[in-house]
Amino acid sequence: METYLAHHGILKMTWGVRRWQNKDGTLTEAGKIRYGRKMTAKRKAAARKSAQMKKKAAEAKRKEETKSAAVEKTDKPRDVASMTDQEIRDFLARKDLENRYLDAVTPKVIEKGESATKRFMTKFGSSLADNLIKEASQKIAKDIVNGVLGSSNNSSRKNKKKDKSNEENNED
Repeated sequence: METYLAHHGILKMTWGVRRWQNKDGTLTEAGKIRYGRKMTAKRKAAARKSAQMKKKAAEAKRKEETKSAAVEKTDKPRDVASMTDQEIRDFLARKDLENRYLDAVTPKVIEKGESATKRFMTKFGSSLADNLIKEASQKIAKDIVNGVLGSSNNSSRKNKKKDKSNEENNED
């Protein structure tokens, strides 16, 4: 045989009906008798603690509301037409100060690729640039020479081809 603890509620008690308090918060006759007793030190301490907790919760809620209201004000940019010159100067000075602070405090993160590129360019940059300039100047010079000399050269080649084709036609 198994033994177990079962609880079926209080006799004549119905769900949602309080024994000591009416729906409007007033005390019933039984509640008046119950809460009419003298408060012991333990009950006083519990009541004091409960009141302090409620006060702290209300204060925290009030602070959160003021903080959220302040955030809403700062998140939405104001219309410049409604701001005075001094307000605009103050705003811009504050933003500039914040940016300078962040630049001074936050370390600059250099990516691996960026640092590798810097090392490569310091090591081979000048010779690479010299080679590129040399090749580019050679190509430009070659194009100029071909442009000047190549036009007469090309025309003589064309003439030779025409002469050969004329000779072949004449032989036929």
